[in-house]
Amino acid sequence: MLDKSNADTEMASSLMGHYGAEKVANMLAAAAKDPKTETIATNLEGGLIRFWKGLDTEPTEVFNILKLENKVDDVFDIPALAMWASYLKVYNEKHPAKPVSMTGVFAKYYGGETAFLKMLAKADDADSAGAKKLQNEVITAFRIVEASRVETEAPSGFAPQLRECSGQLQCIDSHGYIDTSTEE
Repeated sequence: MLDKSNADTEMASSLMGHYGAEKVANMLAAAAKDPKTETIATNLEGGLIRFWKGLDTEPTEVFNILKLENKVDDVFDIPALAMWASYLKVYNEKHPAKPVSMTGVFAKYYGGETAFLKMLAKADDADSAGAKKLQNEVITAFRIVEASRVETEAPSGFAPQLRECSGQLQCIDSHGYIDTSTEE
């Protein structure tokens, strides 16, 4: 007999096994836009997140499962990013002593912190919730670091930083100047 208490988790994991996580994320994002299928999509996404949570899957592994590690040109606009961000939140709630940061994972896969911050600054017009969430995390982290720098001297070579100016994100080099270069 089917256990209805975790039917969404079982269905989501079956879909992922058949189609792959990236395609399932795209299907669920499309289904979430239609009022007729929005509830089903939300439940299935929650089931997939519970599946990964139950396995205690590392966020970097889910990042790879969703194939976010090689989407340089459009990573901020693909539906899988929002799903990964949702899972990351759940994972960090489960592991509050050792939270995983979005920026740390992205820096690992996208050429280090400087390259990632430049990529994020260029994505300022991205429509995805994932891009906005990443931008907000970076700005929040920057403000925390800046507040702590008032109390203590920052380590040598502390860079890069990101600042918000007139709603735009800008990379700041280690000397405090805006980095306008487009090189990666």
